[in-house]
Formats: sequence, C-alpha cells, structure tokens
Amino acid sequence: ECRLAARAHADPAFYNTNNAADDLEAVRQALGYERIVLFGGSYGTFFSFVYMRRHPEHVESAVLTGVFAPGFQPLPGAPDGAQHALDDLVARCRDDRVCHRHFPKFREHFNAVLARFDRGPVPVRLKQRGSSVILRLSKEVLVDRVRQVLYDPQNAAYVPVTFELAYKGNYSALADMINGISLALAGAVNGGAFLSYTCADEIPFISAAAMADAARSSFAGDLRAKAQQRACLLWRVPTMPPSFNQPVRTDIPTLLIMGSDDPATPPTYARRALPYLKNGSAVVVQGAGHVTETACTNDLVAKFISNPTGFRITGSPCRTRYTPPPFALAP
Repeated sequence: ECRLAARAHADPAFYNTNNAADDLEAVRQALGYERIVLFGGSYGTFFSFVYMRRHPEHVESAVLTGVFAPGFQPLPGAPDGAQHALDDLVARCRDDRVCHRHFPKFREHFNAVLARFDRGPVPVRLKQRGSSVILRLSKEVLVDRVRQVLYDPQNAAYVPVTFELAYKGNYSALADMINGISLALAGAVNGGAFLSYTCADEIPFISAAAMADAARSSFAGDLRAKAQQRACLLWRVPTMPPSFNQPVRTDIPTLLIMGSDDPATPPTYARRALPYLKNGSAVVVQGAGHVTETACTNDLVAKFISNPTGFRITGSPCRTRYTPPPFALAP
C-alpha cells in the first residue's frame, strides 16, 4: 500500500546512490563550478564515496564524518557499533564516581531488562497530554531505538537511570525515551526513500555470516537487518550490481572524522576504507558519538580545506577536547 502510494508521485526504483550522485553532478554543471568540496555525514559519506568514484575529476577534496563506504557497508542497525558504544558507556559509568554509586550493576540490569523482551512484547505506560496509554513494546523496536539514543552522548547519559527504573518495574521513562526517538525519526527520515536506497545499495550485500555474528555478539542482534530484508521483499526495487560493492580507490584528498563512541559508524568503518585513500587522513574524537563537531574538528576542517594537498595530521588531535555530559540521575 505504501509502495503504491509512493509510485503515484515518483518511481521508487530510481532512488539509489548512483542516480543521486549523478543528480549532484548535474547541479554542479548547472552552477558552473569546475571542482567542488564534498562534505558528508553518515549516509552522506557513502554518497560522497560514490560521487568520487563516478565523477573524480570534479572533486577538490572531501570531508567525511561518521564514515561508511561501499565495500564495507555495515549490517543494518550497525549492531557491532551499537555494542561498542554500549560497552564504552558502561565503562564510563563504572569509572564515574557518581554513576557507579547509583548504578553499580548497570550492565547486568540492562541485560536483564532486554531478556524480559525475549518472551514477547512488554506492556509499557506512555504519558500523553495529561493522560497515559498502555503500549506493547517489542524487542525489535526497543534495541533499535536504544541504539539510536547512543548516537548522542547527551541522550546516552540517561540510559543508566532509565534502565535502572525499568529493571525495578517502572517502564515509563523507557517508554518516553523510545517515543521521543521514534517521533524524531519520523520527522527526519523519508521512509520510502530510505527503503529505496537501502534495498538497492546495502541489503543485497548482507552476508549470512554477518547476520550470525550480529545475533551472537551484540545486544542489537540481527533484528533490524531481518526487518529490512522483509521490507525489501515488499518494496521491490532493482539492486545494484556486484561492482557497486567494491571499495572506492582514489587519490582525492579526504579527511575522515570519527566519534570513538559512535554506535552507527564506529571508527573501524573508516579505518577499513582508509587504505584505499591515497591522500586520506583520519581523526578520532574521543567520547563523541555519531555527531563529531567540536571547536577542534572545526579548526581541522578549516585547515584541511584551505590546503588539502599539504594537510598533515600530527600527534593525536581532538583526543582530549570533548567532554561527555554528566550522567543523569533522574529521567
């Protein structure tokens, strides 16, 4: 039904990253620019790699934050990144005197709450406009929204107290957290376009081994990946050829910026792409999530853009320039 409604306005089959990159090339030509600087974040990094592959002669340089690249697409939901971000959050809570005093068994209680959802959806009370409603929350939705909460250290600071309350039987704060993230996503992401791009560019290249590893090694598991596979069977768009899934090799000056605690695109994703970038540089912002903008990274970007061919990273910039917010003690 959703697909039929979308087709009334545009054919979902034409929404893929190759076509989008060619659209940007048409814009460049119309504006009369000989060369452009690419700045991409999250999916924008994937898009930028594809543009660099298809139109390299028109790229001056590229700045990419929250990196994932063709040939190294993460499993939908990035379960490895989610587990990495959770592990870092647990470690920070353990090393933080106040957090550890209030939530000494954060990991154990987090896992215990998730285990309750293995038996099926759990009723939770959601407050709405002075009243409340009982909803049934599934594990699939729970783990995916928790993963998205971990994108931002400001939101992640509420995870220990929220799961401690849930462990004690009070799911209200958890319901509010899940609802808030869901509403934000609904307003920020076009579901039809998302399905067209991911079903064409990413889902066809998922391996059974990656699915099995996710199910075994991450709290997020393979639930999101399986859900997207089911959705793609219904969405029915042409898939990219195997050549699309090859790494992008380029000598275009490229700066990669990563957050050490990014649950969506952890630093390992950028490091896999870096050997294929002859003039690539990489920076990790310690304590940052999916958004890495700080005064330090802004300075680096300005220096890079002003002299991309002569840019060099010395030492470990931005390692101590970001301070995560304090842990919340109440929702």
